[in-house]
Amino acid sequence: MCRRNDTMSLVLNAGGKQSDLCGSRVRGYCPHHESGDGDLCGYRRQHIVAAEGHVQHWCFTHASLPHPMPEPLKGQGFDEVIIDESPKGQGFDEVIIDESPWLTTMIGHENILIDSLISKKWIIPDAESDFVGLPTHRTNQLLQYIIQAFCASGIGRLRKSSMKMIRSLECKTVIYYLLRTKIEIADIVTPEMSKAAAERALEAAKSHNALLMKLKQLLELVVLTLEGPGDESPYLQVADGSSVTMMWRKDIHEDWYSLPIAHLDATMQPEIARQWLPDLSIKSYAETAMVPEGVYIRQVRDQAVSYTMIRPDENASPQNQQTQRNNCACIARFLEAKEHQYAAQRMVAIMPKGTEAEVLRTFTPSANTGIAHFGNIRGFDGWNGVGYEVIIGRPQIKPSDAEEIAWVVFGKVGQSLNGERYPVRDFKRLMADGTGRHAKQVYHPDPCAEAVRWAHTEGELLQVIARARHVWRDPSNPLQIDIATNVPLPIPVNELISWDDLMAEATPLALMAARGIIPDDWNGRALVLSDKFPTVDAAKSWAHRNGAIDFVANSNNKVTIGERHEVNIRPYRYRIAGKRQSSILHARSDISDPRAVAEKYLGPLDRWELVQKSIEGLPPSLVLSPVRGGSVVVPLGFSIRGRPLEEFMRAAA
Repeated sequence: MCRRNDTMSLVLNAGGKQSDLCGSRVRGYCPHHESGDGDLCGYRRQHIVAAEGHVQHWCFTHASLPHPMPEPLKGQGFDEVIIDESPKGQGFDEVIIDESPWLTTMIGHENILIDSLISKKWIIPDAESDFVGLPTHRTNQLLQYIIQAFCASGIGRLRKSSMKMIRSLECKTVIYYLLRTKIEIADIVTPEMSKAAAERALEAAKSHNALLMKLKQLLELVVLTLEGPGDESPYLQVADGSSVTMMWRKDIHEDWYSLPIAHLDATMQPEIARQWLPDLSIKSYAETAMVPEGVYIRQVRDQAVSYTMIRPDENASPQNQQTQRNNCACIARFLEAKEHQYAAQRMVAIMPKGTEAEVLRTFTPSANTGIAHFGNIRGFDGWNGVGYEVIIGRPQIKPSDAEEIAWVVFGKVGQSLNGERYPVRDFKRLMADGTGRHAKQVYHPDPCAEAVRWAHTEGELLQVIARARHVWRDPSNPLQIDIATNVPLPIPVNELISWDDLMAEATPLALMAARGIIPDDWNGRALVLSDKFPTVDAAKSWAHRNGAIDFVANSNNKVTIGERHEVNIRPYRYRIAGKRQSSILHARSDISDPRAVAEKYLGPLDRWELVQKSIEGLPPSLVLSPVRGGSVVVPLGFSIRGRPLEEFMRAAA
């Protein structure tokens, strides 16, 4: 919004305000102010529109909650503040603050070096009512007591028992003293100042004010520790003997909190939300979601599909890194096959960020396919009409991180796992037919930490699943959802499947169809599937291990992959340049230049012709499906009625 965003960032990072650069009547105005000659900036335009009072719906980021409401919006008579997942806001005169911010934007985190407390002697200006030098003495003495408390506590959480010389009132008084030393940015910068000039002018002020604000935050957390329950501080940890880690909860500013607030969140943890909204009254609980007709949900039953399984990690052993890359390659082939299957309906896949990056190295999605990662899609509504959604893996916060956040949110240190993994307990998985299946659920024994863990895992998965808007579907707008993790969720599941069986749906036949050509000869198949089968023998070996494919007569020029996916094909005779023998392949009929596709995988061809003549006893197209009772089963070597398929093709040539 600001036309001078880089310069404004310098001002704000140095402890200044937007008005320091925007200017005033006395100091003059920025060139992009409405009174200047430059282009009007979006920030000032917003203020002008707000002052007119015609706009009834305003959208703000979570970062606005701890700060005062913009001045032009005060006194506008808004009815409610809505804290929601998406900024629809129909039927209200409201300020809309998008999504639920409690465990992200509303948690502060910063480190402060212990040396910065030792090396600097603070000189506090005396007020008229002060004894000469007393503010300076009290400030530096308190900081010495705090340093001694850090040393007495040792590595780990600061202990109240180590702060016997420190009092809450003294900390609050010293905060008041310290703020006297703040360098006012309006005294340094001018509204028309360039970025380079502002950078030079603000160098000293930025360093001083940054340390000042860190000290202010530290003293505020010392006060909370002294006035809170227990001996250990939820907010302060001595990290390594040289620095202190500070975490704190950012409260909603009274400008927002003074208004009626409606908090809408389908995955809300009420005990967490009440730490910011203590008067929260739950009006409607989101019960276990019903699966409407037209939605079919499958879930992996045997694998959590953790990040360590599918996200490349440069710190892992070489063997594990190779396994992770192999799993990502398997996922890429799976998505390639599914993209072709759902080409007419569109699809979306959500996975860990590192997995997404690795998958996209080998898989280029079409415009009909959405690829995204966890933590980046809340509130997104662009996939509400897809026909297929797959969620691969699950986000999971480390126990120590869940504990740190929980202690800050709830203001007390609870039961810790002390670096151990989450324990596992028996759980029930709800099926769509009303029955249940035994499952295992990881959990944290401390209820506060468990609320944080659930929000990061089950809550995030539910948010991701909802991107396809399954609750609004019906048979006229069907959706299949595959949940590739065994985390039990409050959503009825139609079918349970193993991870291996899910990935195995990207069969060689499905992949060849997705890539556009299905050769009849083993050499051609190995070339088309070179990323899966490095040699012809590897392709044959796979066929030997995985049984048979049955051929069912079909006179409609279609090949059916699996049980429902039909592909229109045409037979071509081809020969690789320099080879003596020709063979047959089937190309998808929707491909405008099948020869170009064939040469992409097979190399240059010196023979290419459409097979026009029908084969006696064999239709021009085949239906290929998994083995089923009552089908005519033949080996994967493509023979039928005891004769190799190639014989029929040669008869047609």
